[in-house]
Amino acid sequence: MREVMSTIFFLWAFMLILGGCFVSGQHHTENFAVIVSTSRFYFNYRHSANAVALYNYLKNVGNIPDSNIILMLADDLICNARNPLPGQVYMTEGSSWSRAVSSPFSEYHSPDDLFVDVDIDYKADDVTVENFVRVLTGKHLPGEANKKKLNSHANGNVLVYMAGHGGDGFIKFQDQEEITTSEITDVFEEMRQSGRFNELLFVVDTCQAFTLCDDLARVPNVIGIGSSLRGENSYAHHTDFTLGVTVVDQFTRELLVFLDKNMTMPGPRDGTISDFVTNVDPKVILAHPGVTDKSSYRKIHEVPMKDFFRASSISAKAKVTQEEVHYPDLAEVIATQKNSN
Repeated sequence: MREVMSTIFFLWAFMLILGGCFVSGQHHTENFAVIVSTSRFYFNYRHSANAVALYNYLKNVGNIPDSNIILMLADDLICNARNPLPGQVYMTEGSSWSRAVSSPFSEYHSPDDLFVDVDIDYKADDVTVENFVRVLTGKHLPGEANKKKLNSHANGNVLVYMAGHGGDGFIKFQDQEEITTSEITDVFEEMRQSGRFNELLFVVDTCQAFTLCDDLARVPNVIGIGSSLRGENSYAHHTDFTLGVTVVDQFTRELLVFLDKNMTMPGPRDGTISDFVTNVDPKVILAHPGVTDKSSYRKIHEVPMKDFFRASSISAKAKVTQEEVHYPDLAEVIATQKNSN
């Protein structure tokens, strides 16, 4: 009897420890992302550029498979008649026309047309609140192409990034409709109940962005980051005079710079979510970023950014260890792609 009880206790303790590892969100096997620019019209170029730049980073630097990334662009800016550089997307400082431009990643100086090998899953009229919700919840219409589906699961970490125009408790889609704080939270809760994520990071760059995170505390294992607080605007970084528009937002630029400096190589340079948020200077972006981890088992000082922006080292698809993965910097990726073309 004593041996039976000892065995039961051992199994109970083992399951408790094992369960604790997965509940804490420290062990995910795969990464997924939904990247959305909700704004139409060429003058909103920066929102699409934000999204394309982050897509480029996740795919080419973070080594997250394209099949795990859903890219939604409300405006087809690469074919817009006002675009003097059709088929290209820039977010750099200086003359885009000459391509002798400085990268937004301060360490590098290279041409960086970001629209290289970019697969847009939803564009123009297909970027709607309904399709956004269907992507996240997995409730697609019959016959929907598999490439337009987010095949996330209970062992996968999901990044949801949104850029566009918004206000107190909402973000607009194409100036025609909007999704509210409570609706976004309901979607995340449905995802949780359906086992569609291990941990979820919600990042939004819009005016009064953090108000979209007001209800996240009711969904376990979700962390939210907003570029601005209630009553604050989200500002563009600079204008490209060749393109005639602003080409990147302040907050998203800070995000990309941080990722490039702290996650290019595995190891001690990895920064946490807390490191990123405290690194953003309100005097630079002219707003105060907000972050909430009230419902998360891991707090922001415990969560490395790589857990959402870089492929898991134990990904079942990759079948490689972290030491076997090569993490190039973005400048290297772009140069390689252009040489191959």
